[in-house]
Amino acid sequence: MKEYINLLPEKNKNEIREEKSFRNIVGRELAFIFPVILLVMILFSVKLILGIQEQGLEKSYNDEQFQGSQQDLKKYEDKFRETNLKSNLISKVQENHLEWTGVLVKLSQAVPDEVSITGVANKDYQIFLMGRAKNRERLLALKEAVNNSECFTGVNMPLSNLVSKENIDFQMDFEIKKNCLKSQ
Repeated sequence: MKEYINLLPEKNKNEIREEKSFRNIVGRELAFIFPVILLVMILFSVKLILGIQEQGLEKSYNDEQFQGSQQDLKKYEDKFRETNLKSNLISKVQENHLEWTGVLVKLSQAVPDEVSITGVANKDYQIFLMGRAKNRERLLALKEAVNNSECFTGVNMPLSNLVSKENIDFQMDFEIKKNCLKSQ
């Protein structure tokens, strides 16, 4: 065992004690401050990480909102495109629409009394009539009226229609001029 002899004066002994005491206090303060600094650094890094995650979430939310609005916009564009296609189709149909009302009115005006039409058929611009006339003169009057009309041309009537004098079942076909069928 070693023994120490303290030959220092009392004043130096007090200074050494105070210095030891000071080092002890500083050591304890450092031991206390170090965990506090470590805790502050951990809190700062957590705040930084949360800020980065918040930015990521905001970006994904904005992207999701943008995609939602893009989908809505695409839906509306598709709806407009579909409506425009339907509108164009309707316009094309109306453009190529044949107006039969005027032609049928002119045909009914050309039919004399005592002649009845029992059937009307068409293929493109050709009309096929079937009917019954009271006599041959009425049938010839019908043929002449159709032939003289401004909308009809090329009247064909078989000679077999003219064989009987009374109660004649007849057939007749003729062309309609294209300008009479166009809508006005």
